[in-house]
Amino acid sequence: MDDLGSAELWVLVWIATSVWVFADSLTLRTKWPKGFRPSGLAGEHPGTWMAAVFLIWIIAFPLYLIVRPSIRDAKPAEKRCAKCNQTYSLEYDGCPHCAQAVDNV
Repeated sequence: MDDLGSAELWVLVWIATSVWVFADSLTLRTKWPKGFRPSGLAGEHPGTWMAAVFLIWIIAFPLYLIVRPSIRDAKPAEKRCAKCNQTYSLEYDGCPHCAQAVDNV
């Protein structure tokens, strides 16, 4: 079996990083609350990230590594009340609409 040349190695790295970006961003997204999508690049779909890394690796892969912490740490600015289904700011200790206390689970 011949040794991999630099071109073949580059193609393997290119494809492997594209697949890793997809799997990583998908894993990070599963930790978000249902229906939550942060603004900006952090909210992009994993398939979009994978396609970008695959097509323009030299720009998109470093950009993903820069944006990754904001994908991982994204938190909603609002919470939805389980009782009345209204949204309210996280600065409140409970729902201002129906006075439902926040579950500290």
